[in-house]
Amino acid sequence: VSGPGKDWSGWSDYATFVTGALGEAGWMDARWIGMSGPLDNRNQFRTELALAADKEVARCSLLISGLGYFVAHIEGKRVCDHELGESTQFESQLPYSALDCTAVIKGASKRKVAVAVELGRGWYAEQQVGALGNQPSGERMLRALLTITYTDGSQQPLISDHTWRRAAGPIVDEQL
Repeated sequence: VSGPGKDWSGWSDYATFVTGALGEAGWMDARWIGMSGPLDNRNQFRTELALAADKEVARCSLLISGLGYFVAHIEGKRVCDHELGESTQFESQLPYSALDCTAVIKGASKRKVAVAVELGRGWYAEQQVGALGNQPSGERMLRALLTITYTDGSQQPLISDHTWRRAAGPIVDEQL
């Protein structure tokens, strides 16, 4: 904090913070991608991003939301500290996580990095028992925006879209 004389106070050390997506425009055209039906077991999503060859990474952030639970990885390293994601019943709100992935990106041994997300049912797509049998109540989906900021101030986004590849993961069923 600086006063009228532009002198910095001794209150605290210099710090920064990141805000999340401020409205729809903050998602930079990231799309909801997900399962193609209740029997689709391809719950792992993956894509790659080529980093600028002549630039140094200053920071990296991931905004991610899941309809159901998610676990996110970059270069095979888990970037979220939860097992089941944000907990909600999705009736009036849809939370998302803002994750600092700077250390993982800076530690990458190559200029092309892999991003992977695994989806689970959670409250959103839990199994419902009824006249039609044991059926999921919703489609598992995710929305993600990875933003690389370089030391020159330029940014490189990676958005979730139809180009992400899908595959079946080792977990074939789960329930809360």
